[in-house]
Amino acid sequence: MRVERFQTQNMAQALAMIKERLGPEAVILHTRQVRKGWLRRPLLEVIAAADQVGPTSQAPGGRVEERQHVQAPYQAIQTELAALREAIVRLTWEMRSARLPALEPTLQMIYSHLLGQSLSPELATEVVLAVASELSAAAIANEETVRSCITRHLRSKISTHPIPTGALEDKVVFVIGSTGVGKTTTLAKLAHYHAREQHQSVVLVSADTIRLGGAAQLQSYGDILGISVEVAYTPEELAAVVQAYQEQDLILVDTPGQSPRDQVGLETLRKFLLSVPSRTVYLAVACTTAYPEMEEMVRRFTLVPLDGLIFTKVDEATSIGAAISLAYRCGLPIACITTGRRVPADWEPASAERLAEWIMRGSPWSFLDLSPRLSEVFGLYARLTEHSQP
Repeated sequence: MRVERFQTQNMAQALAMIKERLGPEAVILHTRQVRKGWLRRPLLEVIAAADQVGPTSQAPGGRVEERQHVQAPYQAIQTELAALREAIVRLTWEMRSARLPALEPTLQMIYSHLLGQSLSPELATEVVLAVASELSAAAIANEETVRSCITRHLRSKISTHPIPTGALEDKVVFVIGSTGVGKTTTLAKLAHYHAREQHQSVVLVSADTIRLGGAAQLQSYGDILGISVEVAYTPEELAAVVQAYQEQDLILVDTPGQSPRDQVGLETLRKFLLSVPSRTVYLAVACTTAYPEMEEMVRRFTLVPLDGLIFTKVDEATSIGAAISLAYRCGLPIACITTGRRVPADWEPASAERLAEWIMRGSPWSFLDLSPRLSEVFGLYARLTEHSQP
């Protein structure tokens, strides 16, 4: 196995370097923020690994035969690395969380608020401790200052990456995920946006030939938008479709929903992905999913390196903290979110600023406005401080 370390400005650059150096089947082992140089500018450090791959062999008929992967040893290594990373993260969090009781009451209440928004304890601890080290005691007593500082640190933890178009290296976009997360409607929304609003040439391709009516649903969207729709029943057919439409700006590929535990289905999906060497792969995850199940989906659907996440059903979730925690934990950028079933409405490109604001105030689909609660926290802290003074 070949392991390399990359230091870049953002995850998008890191993914491009990993694909170039290690190939499309590399896996990300670890990500962290580091500071380099005299100015101590922050960089993203990514450690990735790939099997040592020998040159492909040319068959007598002229067909390139890909090397057969030995899955069992490779998956065992992945499992061990994941367990090791989990232990390191947990130990780091325990060391940091030991400092929480010494924090000002205001920050302890803010910490409880972040947990209430389903933010992971690890991420909530990191944000609150960063604010505590930055602000003075007087500044912590100021509600607007603390709000601004917390939001800024939250925003710095959220990586976003828009759907790419136009470049040959990443114009083929796959959306994968489990059954019922909204992949087909999400693709229709993206197709409308890029075709009608960005005035780009778009093609829809359905590889969802298992679900009854899956291809027909995508065809209906294509007819409404006036764009071409193709159906690929095999990986070879998909490669041929991509080749036929290589002059288009964007090729959006719908895939069949898979159970994360269906090994046969996942292997079939993997073959479809590998049939297009230059690709962008997004995993669609419903925000209504419990956080442990989200982590399992990422682990099982990393058939090839993922380029980002699409969060669906945001309007049905009580909070988006679990989604943000997942993206941060996995080191994956968020491409977009969907907020309903209407096509072409009910979606938007991911914005770190908006997502951080929703954590602090509550999402627009929540029945509760969290701002008054935070104001009560600061009011209580002010009264406690006043009474504690001689």
